[in-house]
Amino acid sequence: MKPSLSIALLLCLTLNVGCANKTRTGALVGTGVGTGVGAVIGHQIGKGKEGAMIGAAVGAASGALLGHKEDVADEQAATARNVAHMEEERQASQRAMSNFDIIEMVHSQLSDAIIINTIQDRGGAFDTSPNGIIGLKKDGVSDTVIMAMQRHNKTR
Repeated sequence: MKPSLSIALLLCLTLNVGCANKTRTGALVGTGVGTGVGAVIGHQIGKGKEGAMIGAAVGAASGALLGHKEDVADEQAATARNVAHMEEERQASQRAMSNFDIIEMVHSQLSDAIIINTIQDRGGAFDTSPNGIIGLKKDGVSDTVIMAMQRHNKTR
């Protein structure tokens, strides 16, 4: 391998360490590969330096385009994951029980075991502040149910 080609490849690999995105990585790798291929082809026709430069330019452009395509796909996948997570959170929030739900269940004379099981199943967005707990006690909610509400409260 010619010294200029070795230096180009070493520079490409050195600059590539820690690259933040695939566009840059593709451009750097493409530059290195293009330089090598261009130098070999250019050497065959007696124009090694020119071939290396043309190869570097073509390799950089091609690598950047391929890397950019991967960056766009990564961004789309990340966006899709975020949207799915937000939808899961929205659905969980809609399912979450409230203090009102607990009081209604107590007034309907459902057992603590049924109420606690429902809390565990659906989660809750409860007001477990001191005033909220006092209000629950005034409405007949047992300490056992209040403690379950505190354990499964999503609004902490």
